[in-house]
Amino acid sequence: MRAKDRIEHIFSELYSVPDCLQKSYYKLKVQELILFLSMIDVTMEKQREQYTSPHVEIVRQIHKRLVSALQERLTIEERSKST
Repeated sequence: MRAKDRIEHIFSELYSVPDCLQKSYYKLKVQELILFLSMIDVTMEKQREQYTSPHVEIVRQIHKRLVSALQERLTIEERSKST
């Protein structure tokens, strides 16, 4: 399901909450998100394309490479060139 304007505000507001209010505010936002999701008619939503096994395997390999050496501070360019 694609993000919608109605749901975007739920997440965008999370970045400007004072530290002293974060825990309580996050609880409210989770409730708001659950309420929003409970009102969605999934039969009206456009179905996303299913990923094929080769796509899944490519993503797994990329993930494996990204997390294999987290202690290294490589740039995106350096990481993309590594094998």
